[in-house]
Amino acid sequence: MAAATCPMVIMYQSSRLLWHLAGKYIIKTRYLSLVNILAGRELVPEFMPYFTSVDPIVDAVVQRLEDPPELARISAALKELVHPLAARKAGDETAGVVLELLGSARG
Repeated sequence: MAAATCPMVIMYQSSRLLWHLAGKYIIKTRYLSLVNILAGRELVPEFMPYFTSVDPIVDAVVQRLEDPPELARISAALKELVHPLAARKAGDETAGVVLELLGSARG
């Protein structure tokens, strides 16, 4: 979605038990989505974990859909965020690293 510069709302599902036992104590990042982590701010809303009503999620979606300038701002920010990553051809770089590792493993 980010590569397509498409505004989004991010949701993760987790059990209450898992979140209360592990999630709150192990996860130390301010944001959970890669988009927001790379942006260093909340570029897209995140709902993690979400146990009750879907109303806040619906509100976040409707709020953005009803605000075309905000959608354009988010799209532009996503393009700015993703462009340097896409320009580097990360897939090609990753394939090169894998081939290198395979070559060194064979000796």
